[in-house]
Amino acid sequence: PRLNELATAFGTPEWSAKMIAILQEEYAPLFGGGLDLGNATASHFNEVFKKSFPGSDAVSQKSAAFFLAAAKDSGIVISGRVLHGRKLRTAAAQGTPRPRRSKAETPTRQANAERNGDEEVNDPPGESWEDRLIAKFPEFNPEWGAEVQAKWFESFEKLMALRK
Repeated sequence: PRLNELATAFGTPEWSAKMIAILQEEYAPLFGGGLDLGNATASHFNEVFKKSFPGSDAVSQKSAAFFLAAAKDSGIVISGRVLHGRKLRTAAAQGTPRPRRSKAETPTRQANAERNGDEEVNDPPGESWEDRLIAKFPEFNPEWGAEVQAKWFESFEKLMALRK
């Protein structure tokens, strides 16, 4: 229900207040306990964030980036020292999201080359995209389990069918 309320409020004056309320509830350790988001250093923020929301480094970085972008979007003041060197994907920076293209709408390598004023795209002699794909296909390993072996043969058949 809170997500529906937030989504409904997006783009309205109420959105910021609703977002701040959710952030303060879900990220409570970041709004008290000696951390002043408006004056914090990057190391102090990272220390409190990792202690409050443990996880692998990659997950922690993504979680912190999400929090900082959401906080900034909602109007919460974040210290420039915390934001320094971070690339936040805020809603304001993104503008209207682009719709995803279907495969039919995705330009081919040839179409991109023509648009850029290049000549036609030529693979190196004897190096078609199929050949490059086959070169990247993993070698069969007889030590794999029966299920993995069956999946490998199925995938290899599909790959070979592309060559026809």
